[in-house]
Amino acid sequence: MTDRLDQLGNKLTKFERGCLEALALHATGGNMKNMGFFDLLRWWALSDYSYDGYVEKCGNYKFQYGQTSFARKFFEEAVNSGNLSYMFNCKAESIKDCGRYVELRSIQGETFRAKRIICTAPINVLSDMDFSPKLPALKLEAIKAGQICYAAKVHIETKGRELGSMTAFAHPGNELLYAWGTGTTPAGNTNIVTFGCHEVDFDPEADINKTLASAKALHKNMDIQRLVSLSAFPLFPVPRLTRYLGIP
Repeated sequence: MTDRLDQLGNKLTKFERGCLEALALHATGGNMKNMGFFDLLRWWALSDYSYDGYVEKCGNYKFQYGQTSFARKFFEEAVNSGNLSYMFNCKAESIKDCGRYVELRSIQGETFRAKRIICTAPINVLSDMDFSPKLPALKLEAIKAGQICYAAKVHIETKGRELGSMTAFAHPGNELLYAWGTGTTPAGNTNIVTFGCHEVDFDPEADINKTLASAKALHKNMDIQRLVSLSAFPLFPVPRLTRYLGIP
């Protein structure tokens, strides 16, 4: 992403570049040197090449019960068809192309054979699997690099509905760099979702006062009732969810 922005030279003002960087950083959770321009270009294309389209498609439409329920619906439909066999807690150790069939072995020593195998394992675990023949060099290079999201996501419940249409950028120089109002809470307050990233190495749970200050830098008149943070850092491979209630 840095390479692409540098190509634009002085076509962007400092303010415009800051907003664009904040938008890109919140989308990837990385930093400007390691995020791929192609991925962001794809997001932009799927959003009809407009910021309004981006907000509409990424922010306005949500699954009522989250992505887990969405995936579960697919699984339940497949099970109910009577044509699905499945096994959980079975880690693949190797996949071998034997010509007329493909063979998969698990770490438990079980062997499965099929005409074809579609591997959808996440890139960060592919290095634990042995492929025969070996994967192409570019895929091996990508597997070695891995892909880790360092994003910090903080939901802020603010008193009242005045900030319901808020959108804010605070970059560079602030831990929470992008925010927008996403709706009304059951208490009649406004929910604002904000993002940090690896660029500023921010853990919202390390210092609650620092997180509050970063939130208020996005809008000084926030009357914060509650924070809910979801962080994914290399030291904490499992995202942590912590609620802070009754913050003054």
